[in-house]
Amino acid sequence: MIGYGLCDTLCLADVNKEAIDACRRTIHDNGLTARVSVYWSDNLGNIPSSEQWDLVVGNPPHFDGTATAELRYCDENWRLHRAFFASVGRFLKPGGVIVLQENNQGSTADSFYRMIEESNLSVVFVHGCQPERTPYSRYYYIGIVRRGDTPPPWATAMSKY
Repeated sequence: MIGYGLCDTLCLADVNKEAIDACRRTIHDNGLTARVSVYWSDNLGNIPSSEQWDLVVGNPPHFDGTATAELRYCDENWRLHRAFFASVGRFLKPGGVIVLQENNQGSTADSFYRMIEESNLSVVFVHGCQPERTPYSRYYYIGIVRRGDTPPPWATAMSKY
């Protein structure tokens, strides 16, 4: 994202220690220590409150259930999603946008509307989602802002479904 000029600074977080170690090596090898922060964090639990973001990009587990013990795939009862939505607002700058990648095999945008609204957030766009779950993998994106915030023009230009 920095390499393409999409941002001046970047904050990365992951629960996987190996992923964090790889990020730290990449940051160091590319001379980006002054522009990139990285946190080993379960959801947003270890992120300091001093972090404030214009854009949050996430790729959470795509399936509700315990079909596998693999955290990368399953979020039982959408627990991780609920915790994320409940805490992410404190990190958003005014007008900040959250963009989550989800999978139509495991959910639809409707799966998340209530928990988003209960967290004082609002959906501003849904892109690429089918109205019902599909038997094949199709990624879709949900754009979210803090309730009452005015989203940037690029977010309001995205299509619904």
